[in-house]
Amino acid sequence: IVFAGLFLLAVVSLTDGQLNVATQLLLAIVVVYSVAKTNAGAMDGTLAEAYQVLSIVAMDLRFVRPGCETIPGSYVALFYGAVTMTTLLCGIMIGLLFTLQWMMPQRKVFFIDRMPRALLIFGMMVYITLTTTFLEAVHCVKVGTSYVLSVARDLKCFEGEHMPIFVIGIAGLLLFSVGFPLGVAIK
Repeated sequence: IVFAGLFLLAVVSLTDGQLNVATQLLLAIVVVYSVAKTNAGAMDGTLAEAYQVLSIVAMDLRFVRPGCETIPGSYVALFYGAVTMTTLLCGIMIGLLFTLQWMMPQRKVFFIDRMPRALLIFGMMVYITLTTTFLEAVHCVKVGTSYVLSVARDLKCFEGEHMPIFVIGIAGLLLFSVGFPLGVAIK
């Protein structure tokens, strides 16, 4: 929540140059975090603490402390939590920029111009986390005679709780994971 508040504050108060520098630093941290995530289980002590900080900066809303196991059924909550929190934060950012246009008419042009930049920065910051979330939602593996979700072996694929997760995962992959880079490339 603190990081989300700082991000919103930066979007509405920093100059374009300052926002560009801050974005580049944050994206570098997101990349370092993504690499570190592959070795998270082997981390302990100071590295584990650093990983936790990086997870906050990378806006990984599904973060689990390295070496900890999640309880059965928790994947569903983590999936919906990550998707909901990201959508909510984006909505708050858009609402804040629209509200500030109305509250501060002398800076209306600034806030109108800031909207696409803020959405672009936000999309880049959550891209790896959301794309990973959507890919995990559709990646099933065969165990015995049935298919289960690779990240939640207690969840059978294409039935029950997995169906809405699968649909959201496919829609997210198409609309966000493929659509966002295409939209940026076209603009």
